[in-house]
Amino acid sequence: MTKIQQNRGKSKLKNHSDFTVNFNTNFSPENSTNFTLKKDLKKAPYLDTLAQLQPQNDNNLVYKRLQNEQTAELSTIKSLEKRAKSKYVTNAYLYKLIDLDSSLKKSYWNTFHCSSVLIQNQKKITSTFCNNRWCITCNRIRTAKLINGYKPEFEQLDNPYFVTLTIPNVNDVDLVNTIDAMLLNFRKLTNYIGKRSRLGKMDKLLAIRKLEVTYNDVNDSYHPHFHIIVNGKENAEYIRKQWLSIYTDARIWAQDIRKADINSMIELFKYTTKIITKSKKQGISIHVHALDIIFIALRKRRTFQTYGIRMVNEDIDELQSQEYEDIEEYDSVIYEYVGHDWYNTETGEELTGYVPSEFEQELKNNIK
Repeated sequence: MTKIQQNRGKSKLKNHSDFTVNFNTNFSPENSTNFTLKKDLKKAPYLDTLAQLQPQNDNNLVYKRLQNEQTAELSTIKSLEKRAKSKYVTNAYLYKLIDLDSSLKKSYWNTFHCSSVLIQNQKKITSTFCNNRWCITCNRIRTAKLINGYKPEFEQLDNPYFVTLTIPNVNDVDLVNTIDAMLLNFRKLTNYIGKRSRLGKMDKLLAIRKLEVTYNDVNDSYHPHFHIIVNGKENAEYIRKQWLSIYTDARIWAQDIRKADINSMIELFKYTTKIITKSKKQGISIHVHALDIIFIALRKRRTFQTYGIRMVNEDIDELQSQEYEDIEEYDSVIYEYVGHDWYNTETGEELTGYVPSEFEQELKNNIK
């Protein structure tokens, strides 16, 4: 594997790392995962696919969308096949992330072991998970957990809005300090709203905020931004107004406000950075050095923050067991992931039959 040449920090984009503001009454506006399978297995939620979160009410918009994306079958070989696919795509770029000799190298190796060994007893399959943000397998579980966990909270919001707050792109050197400043400014902003609400001048702030960072391969820059679901149009507009007063060079049209719907929830919970970059210049590609910079910048940060809403732990259980209704029963069978599927270590029989599509195979050739 070839080392990725480093040629960073040459961007002339404006530095936003020292943009902070003081609000006052005059202002107007992740441990190394142990992958040993334990005898005493924890009972974990069955969250391998979004389809496993079945609606209690057919009118639930979130789950109607999820049902359209996947079959309604619970815990079938199809869900394992989807996991095989997510591991195949993750491994495609993971090897090159490991090759970077990054400060996250140990954590990248943990992801290599994520769900790499499955142990079957009767119809129950047990595996371990790395809980890392760059792991597609774990992200699918995390997305399902967050949607399911926040569902009761969002049902209590009578007028939810989806807000996007952006700033101009920055280079890699400024990314960490820029994120620090954004988080500080947003905290000051929400504290100020809290003071106004206690004085009866605004509604109480009920919101959840997510930090996301994406990469622009055209000008080699990074785009940190916030997605927020907030109750009440007045609060949404007030947040946007104050954000633009802090970041005066931010594009007004990019600070978006719209009514929150099912797409808003999926957008909020699906990822903290896009693994695959799409551009007219290079088409579809994966830039591992840029991803490494983003993951380092987000390390040990809380990407989700709630205000007046119960916080849901976004971590997933290290060890999970699940029963699959349509697999053949075996006692104490071990499967190891090799290439694109798990294989029985005794018989060599593959578990799911997953075969990468032409697109998924070609993606390997577009990792830069």
